[in-house]
Amino acid sequence: MTEAEIRRIFAKPPRAPRAERRSGLTARQRAVVLAKTAGTCHVCGGPSGTNWQADHVIPHERGGTDTLENYLPICRECNRLRWSYGPEVVRMILRFGILAKHEIRHDTKLGGHLLRRAMQRWPKTRARLSLSSLTV
Repeated sequence: MTEAEIRRIFAKPPRAPRAERRSGLTARQRAVVLAKTAGTCHVCGGPSGTNWQADHVIPHERGGTDTLENYLPICRECNRLRWSYGPEVVRMILRFGILAKHEIRHDTKLGGHLLRRAMQRWPKTRARLSLSSLTV
């Protein structure tokens, strides 16, 4: 993969303005969505939690609809991280994440820098983020 291809993948796509406010799901519809994955987040596989969200499998920007077939449960953290990125961007983010994990695990200069940046950016994760948690 070339530098130009990586830059193209990470380029910010143009956004169309939202036409109207979308309606929410009913309690019964939310129960149907949550049952699809037995209460787990469809991205990370962890428990969806009490504040889970209904995620559009195909985002509105890419032609998705508000039908039950287009929803899966997602934990709040994954939904905030994933946004409406397409599959190509998500794959590239995962690749960079694996690279970051490798650098931190092997205590490289880049790994130390990434670890320090993570601690500055997300102070609440300081207690959870340690080298031992990254050795999975």
